[in-house]
Amino acid sequence: MGCTSAAPAWDRIARLERVALGAAQMEEPELRAPALAVLAWVQWARGRGGRCLAFLERALSTDPGYRLALLLRGLVEQGELAGWARSRDTAWHREAA
Repeated sequence: MGCTSAAPAWDRIARLERVALGAAQMEEPELRAPALAVLAWVQWARGRGGRCLAFLERALSTDPGYRLALLLRGLVEQGELAGWARSRDTAWHREAA
């Protein structure tokens, strides 16, 4: 939920994003849907709800029942922000990537 008092290692999250982008290009739904859901989570952690929803739509179009994507969509639709995005000290900044 991004509720730690310390900022995450944004550089590591950027590496996770790069790996997930590669996996999201795979044709197999069992690889593509999880990768798109991870990309959605990365955007959510950064406080970018619109981009998060776009990735979730793609994940759910690949696998309509993919549970992680459904759960994350529920959080976003309820307006839940990652704790990190709520604080200037822990929030993601473009130069941190």
